[in-house]
Amino acid sequence: MKTTSLKRLLLLVLIVCSASVVAKPPSLRQIFMSLPNSVLPLDSAHRSDLMAYYYDKKVDSVPNGMNGYIRIRSWDESAHHFVLGTSRMGTFELQVFTNEQPAFIGVSKTVCAPACLSSLSFYSMNWEQLPLKAPQVQESDFLKKDLSADDLDFATSWMTPLFIRFSFDSSHPSIIATCDQKAFLSGDSWKQLQPYLKATELRFTFHQGQWVQHPL
Repeated sequence: MKTTSLKRLLLLVLIVCSASVVAKPPSLRQIFMSLPNSVLPLDSAHRSDLMAYYYDKKVDSVPNGMNGYIRIRSWDESAHHFVLGTSRMGTFELQVFTNEQPAFIGVSKTVCAPACLSSLSFYSMNWEQLPLKAPQVQESDFLKKDLSADDLDFATSWMTPLFIRFSFDSSHPSIIATCDQKAFLSGDSWKQLQPYLKATELRFTFHQGQWVQHPL
């Protein structure tokens, strides 16, 4: 009888331990190496080189296969976050939202010429693309709420086209949407727009299956 109880206890311990192992997200290095080529077009040999060079404190860049270099700009294993420079004008940023159940991966690809424009996509931990949309950002989100109709029209004209750079705040996993009009407008035009701006950055956190805006 005691032997049967002991076996049941051991089985329960094994089940609990197995569940905790499954729930633990893979390391950032494992995530980087598992990235599909459709998400990051960099072959496995170059990825292995980049990891080896980075961890050996030698260099932080390797050829990207397009007569350029891909470079590690920041790497935070504990926060499950990294930023790569994919070209002189492009960046690739990844954040694992480990606090969510289940955890998921956010990817931001940004091109600056010179104003920055980003695209966001989201994936499960085994790289199945999720039907999760990027936060909906409009010109009015950055403008003061008490503007007259004429002032609103004037300010909106300077916000068209709208350039939004999406990045991740790894200290409190969330999305930061930055209005990059300053890089698009002339200095005088930017000065004229500034009095109408409420903010140039917005924060979005994930709550109950959707992105919710919060003040910075």
